[in-house]
Amino acid sequence: MTIDTNVRLLAFETIQDIINDKAYSNIIINEVLSNNELNRADKSLFTELVYGTLKRKYTLDYLLKPFVQTK
Repeated sequence: MTIDTNVRLLAFETIQDIINDKAYSNIIINEVLSNNELNRADKSLFTELVYGTLKRKYTLDYLLKPFVQTK
């Protein structure tokens, strides 16, 4: 697994935690960045993935709704 894959997986898990636990994103992001050794580029990628996904969550939900079955 490459560093980029790890960063993307870390971002995915962080997004899940924020959404599922209704946590404050800035607090969770700071915790993750403090607990993981990432270089500057990976920290930037991680932060952008998390904040960008959360920012566009409702748009993404709307666009994906026809393709996703919920229980």
